[in-house]
Amino acid sequence: MVFEQLRKNGASRRLALSATAMSGSLGVVLRPCLVVVLVAILNKQVTTDELFSRGFQVFLLTATLYLIAMLVRNKDGFSIAPMGEAMPKVLGAAKKVLPYVLIAIAVLVFDAFALALEVSEHTAAFMLPAILIAFVIYDTRWSSPDEDEVPRPDPGKTLPALTRATAESAGHIGALLMLMAGSVGLGGVVERAELMSLVPSDLGSPVMTMSILVVAMVLVGMTMDALGAVVLVSVTIAPLAYNNGIDPVHFWMMVLVAFELGYLTPPVAINHLLARQVIGREARVEDHPIPGGWWANNEHLWLPMVVMGTALVIVAFLPLFLGG
Repeated sequence: MVFEQLRKNGASRRLALSATAMSGSLGVVLRPCLVVVLVAILNKQVTTDELFSRGFQVFLLTATLYLIAMLVRNKDGFSIAPMGEAMPKVLGAAKKVLPYVLIAIAVLVFDAFALALEVSEHTAAFMLPAILIAFVIYDTRWSSPDEDEVPRPDPGKTLPALTRATAESAGHIGALLMLMAGSVGLGGVVERAELMSLVPSDLGSPVMTMSILVVAMVLVGMTMDALGAVVLVSVTIAPLAYNNGIDPVHFWMMVLVAFELGYLTPPVAINHLLARQVIGREARVEDHPIPGGWWANNEHLWLPMVVMGTALVIVAFLPLFLGG
């Protein structure tokens, strides 16, 4: 959705792919992310409330940095349309979104009053699919595409649409499970090899400790799935951080942001791999070289990395220097 809407509104393939990959990293620290839940389960020093509270602050930081990067990148200037010209377009766009907002609210209200369920990291796995199924039913039965949109297949036929969506989701989930299995296996090899026994228990100052851990966590994020990586870090690296004076909540916020950077970093860059799998041929930017040199042709990789790397430095070291 992010990629298609940006392309529809004039963004280049690389910029749209950059924003799509970045959006996949931004949500890691937000409720009801299961990675954060697993961190709290494996580490009694932190709670989900603490992590999600700090995570929302980290989300605001990274989103703001990406916005700043987009503003700096823009060389054409900005023009704001008069209210009388802009408002009808805004209301027209809002009218298209309103049914989906009402559907989501209706499902959440039903869950809250009929089933006594509230949105949390424990109920999201049941509530979010229900909202998506309701969206598919609305799309296939009552919604009509705009003239400039691709017509939806089998209009009015809900079951075929749900079948296709389920089959596509199963394929993506299967690929992700294979990746998770491989990363957990790699974590087991690292743990059994006792590589962490080679690292001194005292790394000196908290700043030196954090510097070493930042590099290590980015490397872990580059090569492992988040859930497998959390298990490995909880068993081997987290005690080392705690023993060297790193606050547990601060440590895990740094770890999550480092993972986010790792997901955007070659040679694996899992966010880009998943985006390509979902988007398809349109995301193969290497098939469409553009003038402007190396940076212009690799902007989709390096722009998110620069933004997330800046956020990682701030999250990792600013609290240490501020003493909080």
